[in-house]
Amino acid sequence: MAVLKILKMGKVYRAHKSQSFSRAYAALVDILGLQCESPVFGSLRFHRKCTNGRVSTSVKLVLKVPKEKVKLTEYPVWADFMEAVKLTKPGDYRQIDSSVHGGEGDFFTQKVLDRLIQNLQMQRKPRDYFIPQTVMEEIRPEWLVSYELHPREPRVSKMDHRRWAKYEKEIMMRLTEQDKMRGREEELRERKKQK
Repeated sequence: MAVLKILKMGKVYRAHKSQSFSRAYAALVDILGLQCESPVFGSLRFHRKCTNGRVSTSVKLVLKVPKEKVKLTEYPVWADFMEAVKLTKPGDYRQIDSSVHGGEGDFFTQKVLDRLIQNLQMQRKPRDYFIPQTVMEEIRPEWLVSYELHPREPRVSKMDHRRWAKYEKEIMMRLTEQDKMRGREEELRERKKQK
């Protein structure tokens, strides 16, 4: 409701620094080259969404945002990065801290972290994302098209763990294919240089 009130007053909404996710949010701001204290998240219309039934507000905003003001990330990659950043060196989200040992420590290697960062940084067309998540610096009042009030608590999402595992597996397969394609493109460039 607070965001809607700010927009209705004709002011620009900028998210305040998060207490619980400050390291992950600061890292994402740096990765995407944003100019803000904390990012504003959203989803694309007519695309798959994943909020696990939890939303930060009781108002659904429909916005028409200029393309250059929106960055996209893959939601499951962002979720994995939020876990991985907990295992990084203080002050350097790009390096896994070898002194940290934990349940996820075996999965989140330096190679996995590098891949997550690379995926978050790479901007693609919306259709190339499995569950696209929008990331913005701000919400301007002129972007507001409509809004919908949700007076009661949102229902828990019907997405279960099996479906989530399927999505995650498909995303990892897509990333692997993209890596292979990038490798082929680099190989072709090298061949052209040699000729």
